[in-house]
Amino acid sequence: MKAVIIMGSTSDEPHAKRIADKLDEYGITWEQHAASAHKQPLKVLDILTANKNEKDIVYITIAGRSNALSGFVAANSEFPTLGCPPF
Repeated sequence: MKAVIIMGSTSDEPHAKRIADKLDEYGITWEQHAASAHKQPLKVLDILTANKNEKDIVYITIAGRSNALSGFVAANSEFPTLGCPPF
């Protein structure tokens, strides 16, 4: 199992750290990226393309306000997407 955390902005880092700490507790491998669906859609697509041949992936998206990132990732990937917007 691998989790790919995609944050809409580096300002989401504290929220991502709490998620990453839990993934570490469960022994789940993870990687983290910052890419906005609005400002950097091609970067998001590059992340999805880089992982398309992996097995057992889940995307964890962290974005506030419109949270377009979660829908964008879910629409462009066959893997599950968990939207975890910051509070």
